[in-house]
Amino acid sequence: RVQMGRRKIDIQLIKNERCRQVTFSKRKLGVIRKATELSVLCDTEVALIIFGDKDKLSCYSSSPINMLVNRYFESKDRAEMVTTEDYFRAKAAGASNGAGTDDEEPSSAQPSASAWPIVQAQTSDGNLTTLAQPVQAFAQ
Repeated sequence: RVQMGRRKIDIQLIKNERCRQVTFSKRKLGVIRKATELSVLCDTEVALIIFGDKDKLSCYSSSPINMLVNRYFESKDRAEMVTTEDYFRAKAAGASNGAGTDDEEPSSAQPSASAWPIVQAQTSDGNLTTLAQPVQAFAQ
C-alpha cells in the first residue's frame, strides 16, 4: 500500500538565497495563519514578532502588541523559554530514547535568556518603552 502525503524535509539552512526567501515568505504566512487560528479558536491573545532577512520586521498581534509585551514583562509567572537549540537537543535526546515526535514540545529543555530578545528602548521624553506603537497587522 502506497502512502500519500508530504515528504519529510531536513531542518537545516537553505543554501540557495532565492529558495530560502520563498520558503521564508510561505512559512511566515503559515505561522501567522496558525497564530490567528489559535487566537480565534482558543480565545487567546497572541503576539508574533519575526525579524527576517536584513532585519525586516513583521508582526502579528491579536491585541495591541504593546499591551501583550507589557503583560509579559509585568507577569510574575514566567513561562519556560525554549530556543531552537534547546528544541533540537531535546528532540535528539527523545529520538535516542525511542520517543518523541515533531509535534511534542521538549520537556527537558532548559530556558535560555536569549529566547526572546525583546529590547526596551528609551524614548525622547525619557520613558522606557518596549515598542514604539501598537501593531495589529503584519508587514509583507
